Amino acid sequence: MPDVLSDIARESGCVPQTIVTGASFEGDLLKFTELREMLQNSNLITYVLIFGTGSGIAAEVVNMADYRLEPIRGQGNYNHLAVRSAVAIVLDRVMSV
Repeated sequence: MPDVLSDIARESGCVPQTIVTGASFEGDLLKFTELREMLQNSNLITYVLIFGTGSGIAAEVVNMADYRLEPIRGQGNYNHLAVRSAVAIVLDRVMSV
């Protein structure tokens, strides 16, 4: 992952901020509305949104991330989605007005 961040920094001129997702994240989490505001209000910051698979994201990636995005909550305790479904829901929640 550091190679990707270096490539983005070289091409964009700024070091990207990383945001990781996870179904079991707790604690101090970035809300969808906060991410929307960050994207709308910062023209000079690049963000990389990292989605995990069913087994999650490696702990070292989560630990080095700048933000942890709140999980997608539904009705009940079921918390597993296909990654493409999670991407669609997160993008909808972040980009909706």
